[in-house]
Amino acid sequence: MGVLITRVERDFILQQLAKSHGNLLLLGPGKNGMSSVHAVTKEFLVLQVLKDTYDTFKSWERITCYGFHASQRFIFSTKIRKVEGNLFFLGIPDTMYKAPKRRHIRLPPPHDLKMYVTIKNRNLKINFPESSESDDVYLPETVNWKGKNDLRTLVTEFKYKANGLSVVNGIVMFQPGKEPSKIEERLIVHYARALLIPDTKKPLPSQAELADDRLISREMLEAYEGPTIFLDVETLGKSNLKKSDNHIISELYVPIQYFQYTVGYVYLMNDYRLSQPLGINELDFAWEFAHVLSYHLHKSDYFHTGKAEPEHVEPQLIDITPGGCLLSLSKEIYPLLLKKGYCLIITMILPEKKIELTGKIVRGYSDSANFYYGIQFIDIDEELELELSRILYGVETLAQAEEALDV
Repeated sequence: MGVLITRVERDFILQQLAKSHGNLLLLGPGKNGMSSVHAVTKEFLVLQVLKDTYDTFKSWERITCYGFHASQRFIFSTKIRKVEGNLFFLGIPDTMYKAPKRRHIRLPPPHDLKMYVTIKNRNLKINFPESSESDDVYLPETVNWKGKNDLRTLVTEFKYKANGLSVVNGIVMFQPGKEPSKIEERLIVHYARALLIPDTKKPLPSQAELADDRLISREMLEAYEGPTIFLDVETLGKSNLKKSDNHIISELYVPIQYFQYTVGYVYLMNDYRLSQPLGINELDFAWEFAHVLSYHLHKSDYFHTGKAEPEHVEPQLIDITPGGCLLSLSKEIYPLLLKKGYCLIITMILPEKKIELTGKIVRGYSDSANFYYGIQFIDIDEELELELSRILYGVETLAQAEEALDV
């Protein structure tokens, strides 16, 4: 949305707009209108509107207001509390944001828009350990493997490249129906993330030190292991101590994810023969290989899942632009977090139109009941983008509506 503006700054901006009768662009589902700020009271932001705007918007309708102050874009949402003549009385907004310079403004969805998403692996069942997150199966865009189209060549190429990065390396595939036993394996299965141990003599790096959402952090390790100081159980610390005694310096475990299932992992290790720690370069290499391998397994239907039918579910659509949307999915509908990069098939149904497109998850978070996903529409052509803009804003481009503002 942008940077939150403080309450004091919000009040100052509104007062200055009232003094100068500054313009505000009003946006609602499939419509827009111009207004000027007439006055500000403790209870209302009073706007003077043109007849076209008056005829377009109704009392108690939620709208998005967009404007400029001191060359800074700002945006807020509120309701039209009452209408008197050519004056709209808006509720004072609870929050106001500095709007980034972007092609689109997020709006609440039109009331007549229904959205469905297809989670391709919702009904997928294979007899392998299940993770708390679900990755997508795809061929990475940056892939640079000669064997990306041939599995045998791919594995040979992996071995050749891995030998230049580590002393010991390999591909470990889990046995169907068998739970992983090592603490390292249990960690990567649970989180569907890689475990990088730069130094077996030191604690695992913290989240701030890692700054990489592909990796398991010290905080995640502590949350998984819990208080174990008085328990006779295997911990990563105890495991690393044994490794250090055996002159192992650094390790990397990268899960091979088949959607929500961890079917194996890529392993790299350095010891006294190559005493440099493993790092992000090795992670990039192993992460890319794991995704290419998973893609091959899926393409060849290695796990015989061809009959697994995808399922359409209805999320709650929170806001939308011609370029993407924010939606939430109940954990009762799908209990696993979909990882960043996961692609959904999105179907939008309007009274006279059905639109299908692909959306990629670019961010995700959760609360106790729901997962929330920021979606970027991909492979969308200009014609469809203009059509979505007309549906959402009432104009083909936001720039057309902005022209009436004093910038």
